[in-house]
Amino acid sequence: MSDLSNLQSIEARLSDLKKVFGKPPVLPGSEDIAAYEEMLRRFIERFQPQDFFEMVLMKDLTDATWEAARMGRHKVVLLDRRYRDERKVTTKRRKEWLAKKTDLAKRVAASKADALTGPEDALDHLVEECDAILIEPASELDHNRVLEATLAQVEKLTKLEMIALGKRDMALRELEWYREGLGRRLRLVSDDFISEHANGAGALPAPDTRDAEKASTQLETTADAPPVQPQ
Repeated sequence: MSDLSNLQSIEARLSDLKKVFGKPPVLPGSEDIAAYEEMLRRFIERFQPQDFFEMVLMKDLTDATWEAARMGRHKVVLLDRRYRDERKVTTKRRKEWLAKKTDLAKRVAASKADALTGPEDALDHLVEECDAILIEPASELDHNRVLEATLAQVEKLTKLEMIALGKRDMALRELEWYREGLGRRLRLVSDDFISEHANGAGALPAPDTRDAEKASTQLETTADAPPVQPQ
């Protein structure tokens, strides 16, 4: 099969899945539907599904992988959001501090204190130090404090991530079981029927009466689809 025809086949299969299952489980605005579809295409190219049931397993595999990635991503978003919330509180306190600074500067200027370092200069130096602390980027210690405060939420997200990975693994196992069992047997019978009918004189062939040992041997040597696990 040429690359062009293979691409057309994949697009046709994607279209069939959309008709049956509707829109993919992609969050609008924050997630890229093109990235989801690219992941699904790559799974189809890698496993080469042979029938509609295997195509459904490709969707299950993609959905579970996408969901697991989402949970892992949102654990980071959770920490960053909590840190930003704390920074908002810090910014509010900073504005209050600047208001107090202005008031204090007026009172210091009115007092006309005689010191080697003018009180206004000393006050400005103190404000500069506070500003440097407020605007510096988050350190590992800052993130550690946030992690401690959000540990329960992170644990819940981790459980959801593990559940999604379990669904992914189950889809892979079902694909392997189907190819090694019922799916391969059905395709073998279909291929035999087509081959014998094409070689005959137009009449339907008689039922195949090969013994179980011969059928088992042929099953082991037939490779209609690539293996789920690398050989």
